[in-house]
Amino acid sequence: MSTRIGPDSLLKNLPQSVKISGREYIISRNPDGDPIIFSSECPHQGSVVEVANEECLRCPRHQWEFDPETGDSTTVPNESLSTYDLNHQDGHLYADLPQVDATLDFNVSNDKSLPPRINLLSHATLSIEYNGFRLVTDPWLDGPAFLDSWTQYPPPTCDITAVTSETDAIWITHEHPDHLHPRTLDHFHNETPIYVPELNYRRLSTRLHDIGFENVHSLPTDTPYELADDVEAVCFKSNSTWNDSILALNCGGFKILNFNDAGVNWKVNRAIPDADLIAAGFAFGASGYPITWSHLDVEHKKQMIKERNEQCLRQCEQLVDMFDADYFLPFAKFFELIQPKHNRYRDLMEKNRPSDVVEYLDDHKVTVLDLLPGEVWYGQNDRVDRRPNREQFFDEEFKEQYLQNTFESQEPVVNKSIDLTHNELEAYFESLNDSELVSKIEDFALTLSLTGEDKNLNSIIHITNGDVEYLITDGPVSIGEFEAENHVSMSCPVELVQYVVRNDRSWDDIHIGYWCDFDRHPDEYNLEFWRLLHAPWEARNDTMRIADRYDIETELTGTTIADLVEKEDIQDILATYGLHCAGCPQGIGEDIIEAARIHGLNPDQAQQLVDELEARVSNSHIVSY
Repeated sequence: MSTRIGPDSLLKNLPQSVKISGREYIISRNPDGDPIIFSSECPHQGSVVEVANEECLRCPRHQWEFDPETGDSTTVPNESLSTYDLNHQDGHLYADLPQVDATLDFNVSNDKSLPPRINLLSHATLSIEYNGFRLVTDPWLDGPAFLDSWTQYPPPTCDITAVTSETDAIWITHEHPDHLHPRTLDHFHNETPIYVPELNYRRLSTRLHDIGFENVHSLPTDTPYELADDVEAVCFKSNSTWNDSILALNCGGFKILNFNDAGVNWKVNRAIPDADLIAAGFAFGASGYPITWSHLDVEHKKQMIKERNEQCLRQCEQLVDMFDADYFLPFAKFFELIQPKHNRYRDLMEKNRPSDVVEYLDDHKVTVLDLLPGEVWYGQNDRVDRRPNREQFFDEEFKEQYLQNTFESQEPVVNKSIDLTHNELEAYFESLNDSELVSKIEDFALTLSLTGEDKNLNSIIHITNGDVEYLITDGPVSIGEFEAENHVSMSCPVELVQYVVRNDRSWDDIHIGYWCDFDRHPDEYNLEFWRLLHAPWEARNDTMRIADRYDIETELTGTTIADLVEKEDIQDILATYGLHCAGCPQGIGEDIIEAARIHGLNPDQAQQLVDELEARVSNSHIVSY
């Protein structure tokens, strides 16, 4: 459907930003001089791309830049803005733009007379209590995260035993260890219901089952699900390239949006146009870049960190404006680096405070809930319970002493007994061969220098058009010593790589934990390479090609698993293939092909399952649904 953009006088000064039906776009011209329009939604984390000058479009959040003639990123290969043609008609401009998604329909009441109570327990851990039901999000309450690198700061004040006994359900947004924290989860009863988004073909739910939880619900995205009486939740995918998610919680009409680390997603705004409370990150810190990168000097790093903090505040403002929020809760950045060897990084790190968010949003009609961990907001009377002596946590001397004491008392997570070999690393990296993700990396070299007290391993991982080659080297290889279009060097402790490889974890655990020293040439962000380290299992399972391989024709396509289980005696067949679907909440959003794919059946197994089901269904004389 063609959308009217405005008068053709808009073409006089290009490129320029315009807003259409509440969404941001940029009008420009293509290389042939024809008018064109780009979506302003940055493909990284959904922030609004701006016109920097006639030759550059720039996202202020992470400084991704785009060509105003093509929309292609000039700083991140193979990334681009969505592009649409512009047409002239009767002195106006028109374009076939994406249609606005329908607003979600909730089944809860719309009585806001009893708002929830929200306790910021720690970092990104919220306790949300409504009408006797208590949901805890992303519990990290006991011990360090990111391989002994991060600690909660200010520290939690809660009694973890009391928290676990009073929790009715847990929600986990994504896999990073400050959100899915096994040591904290070990304190909860294994029957506690846990809700996770259905991402990565049930990887989150599989990890939680491995920890020992028996009541894990992997929910389809974009679909409301009832957690308790008058409480519904919806999970949305992040609009970024990373495996993150956004939680929308409707408590009797009081709508909470938990964006944690996920950035901006305009789809959420189209599904839920307004919200009462938004919780989101507000400061720099959850990235080793630029602090651990040697190709940048100190002054450049400081300037980049300052700019990142400024853009975090701008994102807070953007979310408030998008959803016309009454309350904003800055959270998910209450941590510090705890390792003494990371003091040099901590000295460089600057982060916004909640009070900075209050000041930045002072002229907006929003109440900033500047809570510290251990503080509570009572929605019914708008009261905040503060922890005593809260200002001490901003005193540098107090903080340093606390971190030193905590480091000396903490029990390490990583076992330093090292027997990792080159053969094991070679098998690990070459298992990623020929996947869709790796095929996007044209010519890339990773120099890996793993160091330990008694063992050093040096190698080059060379990736060329889908082929991964592991090359052993005598010692560290400097940037430029190996011929490749892109070259990154990474130096880190060998025991951490051993942990990541043997436990199939994300390499984010290492580099977000500030454990690596990096260098690169050219100074260019190779997105596909970082996606590979972010989720290597996606390449190993070739999840980007999985859907294409499940081209199975069956009349059961489009019939939900829930309907099949309700109408047919097929549970024994499903169970044979590991699909225990009776009463499974995600069954309302999957047909049999989707279920087979998500549960990890290969295409041949999926075809066999369909054949058996079709035989059972046809024997019962069911023709269609």
